[in-house]
Parts: sequence; C-alpha cells; structure tokens
Amino acid sequence: MFSRIAVVAAAVLLSAPTSLHAAPFAYITNLSDNTVSVIDIAQNIVVDTIAVGNAPVGVAYALDGGRVYVTNTQSNSVSVIDPATRKVIATIPVGSNPAGAAVSPDGTRLYVSNLLDNTVTAIATPANTTLATIPVGSQPFGLAAGTDGSRVYVVNNASNSVSVINTATNAVIATIPVGTDARDIAASPDGTRVYVTNGTSGNMSVIATASNTVVMTVPTGNTPRGIALTQDSAYVYNSNVADGTVAVTRAADFTNVATIPITLGVGVRGLAATPDGSRMYAVNGSSSLVSAISTATNAEISIVPVGQVPLTGGVFIQPPGPAPVIATASPLPQASVGAFYSVPLAATGGATPYRSWAVIAGGLPLFFSLDPQTGVLSGTGGSRSRGTYRFTVQVTDAANHHGTKAFTLVVN
Repeated sequence: MFSRIAVVAAAVLLSAPTSLHAAPFAYITNLSDNTVSVIDIAQNIVVDTIAVGNAPVGVAYALDGGRVYVTNTQSNSVSVIDPATRKVIATIPVGSNPAGAAVSPDGTRLYVSNLLDNTVTAIATPANTTLATIPVGSQPFGLAAGTDGSRVYVVNNASNSVSVINTATNAVIATIPVGTDARDIAASPDGTRVYVTNGTSGNMSVIATASNTVVMTVPTGNTPRGIALTQDSAYVYNSNVADGTVAVTRAADFTNVATIPITLGVGVRGLAATPDGSRMYAVNGSSSLVSAISTATNAEISIVPVGQVPLTGGVFIQPPGPAPVIATASPLPQASVGAFYSVPLAATGGATPYRSWAVIAGGLPLFFSLDPQTGVLSGTGGSRSRGTYRFTVQVTDAANHHGTKAFTLVVN
C-alpha cells in the first residue's frame, strides 16, 4: 500500500506547479540534506527546496507570513527565508547548537534556544541584531511565545524544566519543573495554558500561565515529542516517536479521544496545524515523510516525501494571525427616510481578503441590506423604516477567523 502511495506522490511531485503565490506552505527542515522542503499544503506536494545552513532543525514562522526562520544546529546560525521568493535573505549568528525558535506575536522579536550554551538569543527583527543572550536551564530546546507577547517559554531538556522569560526585560522570571526528557512546547491560542512533551516520562505537562504551575500531567504515548493545538484550544495533538502515532487529547477534561497510526510512523516528531485548523501535519524523521491528518476525522489523509532526516520542530506552517477587527465606529451615521443610504463597513487585521460579511444578531431597517462580499450597508428607507436599530455584524477573513461588532443605526 505504502509503495503505491509513495510512487504516486513522487510522480505528482515531478509535475508540480511552482507558483510562489499559492498558499499556505509548510517549511520542513531536512537535517542530512541541509535543506528545507517547501510543501504547498493545498495540494500536498513539494514545490521547492531551499539550501540553508548545516543540520537545520527548528522553524519559526512569523504571524504575518513575512519571514520564516530556520535554526542550523551545526552552523550556529539562523537562516532567514523570504516566503515571497523562497530565498535565504539573511543569516544570523547565534549560540552553539541552536535548536528551537519562536517569533513574538507582533513579529519584532525572534528567540532562539542554544542547546550547548544553555542560553536563549533574543534578536530584533527585521534588523536581525542580537538584543540579549539569556541564561536558562540545561540544554534548552523547544520554545513558544505567549499569545500576548509578554512571555517566552523555554523547555530545558536536561534540566526537566521550563524557563519563563519576561520579554520586556529579557530575564527569566520563573522556572517550572516538568517531566523527564522534556522536549517540545506549545502555547494555547487562548493564552491560558502551555503544554510540554516529556519523552522518557511518556506524558505531557499542562502549565497554567496565570500561576506558572503544572496543573495536570497527562499520559500520551511512548516517547512523545512534537505538540500542537487546534486554533480553538480545544484539542492537543502530540506525536509519539516510539509508537509511530499521534495522540489527540481533549483539553477540557484531558481525555484521550484518538490515537492516530502514522504510515511508517516510528520516528514521528514535529507537528503543526494549518491556519484554518482543518489539518495537522506530522513530520517523520525516520521515514522522511510528512503526513497530513484531518482534524475532523483524526485520520491520516495524505503522505508527502521530503528530504533526508526531517527532524523539524516548531511552527513550520504559517499560524493564523489575530482575528479581524471591524473598525467602523458605532453608532453609524443617521439615515433619512426617502434618501439613499450607503456606508461601507471596514475591517483591519486578520488574513485578507475578507471572505464575507453578515448580520448575526438583531435586524436591519426595512429595505436595508448588508452586501456579503463588500460589507456595504445600504438601502432607501420608507416611512415604516423609522426607528432605532441595534444589530451585530460579523466579518470572516481568509483563514476563517471572525470579528464581530455591535452597531446602532437611527433612521429618522
């Protein structure tokens, strides 16, 4: 079965289009090839291969999609990739054996863990200059930036702990004990928790960000490594290296709801979610494959061959940015009976173009409508339209994230 799938996938790969404008993409580091494979996840094919430094491992993808950062463990550097051209545009020197990387939510800071220096390098972007070298625990590996940008969480593999860095001072403000062989980390999108995989312990530590304490230890599988969450923070996915599986945990009650077998999966490591949350991608370092998992069915749906020994960690697919915000002020300009009324509603942020506009609560005046494509509120009111109207509008962006706002409109 696998050989047929692999041959078909390879055949598709050879005939794949290479448009730089298709999106989104996954950036997979290939340790033995010193390259990054770029997967167009709309088609699940490799569309480009980028040469980087020696033994690349970690990936950090800026929220705005403008930069991809790759740690090169044997070059002691970070390669900066422009996704628009898929070219390395800068190389940043860091500490010894850089492993993990994370970008602040506003994109102005990059944090890199230096495994053999026991430090984290804080870098200003886009200038790519070092701001600070921060001492942490022993053999720091995975990193995650908190959703509000005030904290960075660093997994110390040999110390079995997590260092919490205050990004305003670039100093460690807390150290949290976790399990043995702690490796990877993910912050929940809602900002309330941080999850850490403990390889030798075979479990996952759940940290409450408000108190910086472990509030639950959850069994996962044999040698858990990679970890990622759905955008609604409802489910946690972790890869189990020795089992060749991906475990799915419901965050509300820490119950395992699925264990997904991965094709040739022994060695499965890195995990990342698509911006719309419909799929998880699991990177298999032993078989040099990337598996696409449907989050609706929790089943493997596609397999993509990549380079040799992909030990990818971090956020290797562009994460969803902040939800769109409706910027138009309320109350809206008054409308007059018998006069044509037209007010375009405006939004900022999120992933453009915006997909749709809709009234989700309340009601519009008689003879008024909201254009679902443009967001223009218009109409000519009659005598029966007089009154004060209150309604809520929702805008949906290209990543299927929503922004809402309550409006008041008077027709006189």
